[in-house]
Amino acid sequence: MTPMRTFSVVTLFVWSIAGSPPLLAQDSSPLPATRPELILQIGHNRDVTSVAFSPDGKTLASAGNDDTIRLWDTASGGLKRVLYGHRDGVTSVTFAPDGRTLVSASWDHTVRWWDAATGALRRTVVHSDEVFSVAFSSDGRLVAGASKDGTVRLWDARTGALKRTLVGHKGWVTSVAFSPDGAIVASGSLDKTVRLWHRQTGTLHRTLKGDTGAVESVSFAPDGRTLASGHWDRTVRVWDIRAGSVRWTGRGHSKRIFFVAFSPDGKTVASGSDDATVRLWDARTGRERTTLSGHKKHVEAVAFSPDGRRLASASWDHTVKIWNAQTGAQQETLAGYSTPVSSVAFSRDGGMLATGGMDATVRLWNAQTGTLLRTLKGHRADVTSVVFSPDGGILASVSIDMVVLWETATGRYQRTIRHDTPVWSVAFSPDGKILATAVSEAGSGEPRGAVHMWDVATGTLQRTLTGHRADALAVAFSPDGKVVASGGFNSVIRLWDADTGALQRRLAGYGGGVTSLAFSPDGKLLAAGSLTSTVRLWDVETGTLRRSWTGHRYPLTVAAFSPDGKTVASESFFFEPSRELRLWDVEDGTLRWTVTRRVGLISSVAPAAFSPDGAMIASPAEDNTVNLVDARSGRLRASLTILPTRTEGETSTEWISFTPEGYYVSSAHAGRFIRWRIGDKFFPLGVYEQRFHRPDLLQKALRHSVW
Repeated sequence: MTPMRTFSVVTLFVWSIAGSPPLLAQDSSPLPATRPELILQIGHNRDVTSVAFSPDGKTLASAGNDDTIRLWDTASGGLKRVLYGHRDGVTSVTFAPDGRTLVSASWDHTVRWWDAATGALRRTVVHSDEVFSVAFSSDGRLVAGASKDGTVRLWDARTGALKRTLVGHKGWVTSVAFSPDGAIVASGSLDKTVRLWHRQTGTLHRTLKGDTGAVESVSFAPDGRTLASGHWDRTVRVWDIRAGSVRWTGRGHSKRIFFVAFSPDGKTVASGSDDATVRLWDARTGRERTTLSGHKKHVEAVAFSPDGRRLASASWDHTVKIWNAQTGAQQETLAGYSTPVSSVAFSRDGGMLATGGMDATVRLWNAQTGTLLRTLKGHRADVTSVVFSPDGGILASVSIDMVVLWETATGRYQRTIRHDTPVWSVAFSPDGKILATAVSEAGSGEPRGAVHMWDVATGTLQRTLTGHRADALAVAFSPDGKVVASGGFNSVIRLWDADTGALQRRLAGYGGGVTSLAFSPDGKLLAAGSLTSTVRLWDVETGTLRRSWTGHRYPLTVAAFSPDGKTVASESFFFEPSRELRLWDVEDGTLRWTVTRRVGLISSVAPAAFSPDGAMIASPAEDNTVNLVDARSGRLRASLTILPTRTEGETSTEWISFTPEGYYVSSAHAGRFIRWRIGDKFFPLGVYEQRFHRPDLLQKALRHSVW
C-alpha cells in the first residue's frame, strides 16, 4: 500500500495597487539565484466541485464553490497557481487535449479559457444561464457547455465564437461529453434522458431513455461504443450506443450519483455519490469491484489520471482525495479546513490587534511583532465584529445573538450580553461605560431596528432607541460621547442624544442601506458606507451632505476615518472574488490610492481598521488572513494568517505572519503548512528557514511608520 500523504490547498495573495512605489524590506544579505516564494497551505473553503488531470498527468486542476480553480503538481502535491476570475462557484474544469488551455464553467453564467502554464485569463464567454459542465472535443477545436437553460452550446475553442446550440432537452442539462472520435456529443439532463447529437450538423442522433432517474453525468468509453451515465435513482448505467440499450445497471450507492468516469483502458467505471463514497465497477460485467470510503460529504466529481493508476475525487467536505485506482487505497488528501477572518480592530495604544473569525473564535495578536497572543473561545456562531474599549482593557466580540466581553490582558471571559434578535454592530462610549448594539427588533409585521444601550460594568440594559423601520446595521458614538449615530436597511441615519435617548436629527435621502458609520476625530463629520457602492460624508451639525465618493466596483461598502481625520478608508465587496480598498482625501475629495485583492468569497461586512497613528490599515479577508496595508502608499506591509486544521470543526493553533518578500515569524509547528516554490519546484520550510525566518524584519514592517 502506498503511504498516504496529506497536503493542503494553497492560497496566494494577489495585490493590484494603483499609484504607489514599492515598499521593500531593507536586507543586504545575498539572494538566491532565483528568489523563493513562500506558499501557504490553505484550502478551498467551500465545496470542491470538479477535478481534471492534464493530458500528461503532471497537473491536477480542482475547482470549487469558493470561485477558484487550483492547479496542483501531482508529483509533490504542491500548488502551481490559483486562478481567480469567476464570480460564483466553479462547476466544471477540463483541459484541452494539448494541455495548454484549461476551460471552466460557473454558476456566474460564464465559460472561461485559461492559459494552463501561466494562469492568465484568455477569454470569457457569457452565457444566458448557469453552466454546469464543459468538455473539449478530441481534436481540441470545440468546447461544449451544458446549461440550466436546457441547451448545449458548442464554441470555437480558438476564438470563443458560438458555432451551434443543441436544443431538445426539457430540463436542465447537467453534463456533456464528446465521443473519442469527436463525432458525437452526449448530454445528460434532469429530464431523465441522455441525448446523442451529431457534432457537424447539430441534429439529434439518438435519445437514450428508460426507467431511470434524472441524469447527472455522462462519460464515453475510450472505444466510443459504450456510454456510462449516473442517475438520481442511485444507479450507474452503461449503454450500448449503437443499439440504444442498457448493457448493465449498477446498484450499490445509497444516494443519488453525481459523476461517472471511464478509466483510460475502458475496463473500469468510477462513480461518485451523495453517499460520500466512490465505487469502482467492472465496465464489462457491471460487477462492483470496490468502494472507496473516506469523504465526509457527497462526492461531486471523479477523474482518472491519464495512465489510469490514480483516481481523484472532489467532495463537498472541501477536500480532493487521490486513490490508487487498482487497489482502492487512499494515497493523498488535498485539504485544509480554513475559515474567514470577518472583523479586525486595533487597541487604542496600537499594541494589540483583535480578529474575529467565522470559526466562532476571537484571536488577539501582538501588533508590533505579528505573533499570536491568545485565542478566545465562547461563541457558538460566526464572530462578525470585534471592538476594544477605549482603555483597551475590554474587548467586545459579536455573534448573531450575543455580545461577549473579554479581559484583553488575560483573555479571561467577563460576561455575555444576550440578545433575542440578531446583533449587527457594537460601539463603546468614549468613557467605556456604555456599549451600544445595533439590532433587528423582534415583533410581528414589518421588520424594525433598534439600538440597545448597555451598562458595561453590570451588563444591564439601560435604554433602547427605537424608530428604524428596518434592521439597524451600524452604530457609532461621537468622540465626545454626546451623540449616538445609527443606520440600517431603511437608508436613514439617525442621530440620538446619548444621555436622554431623544432623536436629534434624521439624515434622509441616503439612497441605499447604511452598512457602517464613523465619526471624524473632531466629531464634525460622519462617514457612512452603503449598499450602493457609495460612501457619503455628512456635516453632523447641519445635517447637510458634504461629499459623495463613488467608483467602487462592488455594491457593498464600509468606511472608517483615519485618526487624524484627513482621510477615509472605504472597502467594497459583494460575494465577489475581490475586495477593493480605497483611501480618500477628506479635504479635496480626491482618491489617493486603490488596492484590489483577489482572495475568494467575502463574508464579512466589517470595515477596515486604522492603526492608532494612522500609518497602517488592517483589512480582514476570507482566507484566514488580516492584511496590513501602508496607509500612505497602499502597499502591503504584512499578512497575519491562521493556518488550517486537518479536521473540520477544529480550532487552529498554528499561525504565520509574513511580509511580501517572504520574511516571517510563525508558531512552532507551522512548517507543515508552508512550502517554498521556485518555478514549479517545491521545497520544505527548512531549506530557506535560516534566511527568511526574520522576526526583526517583520517587526520593522509592522512599526507604525513608513519604512
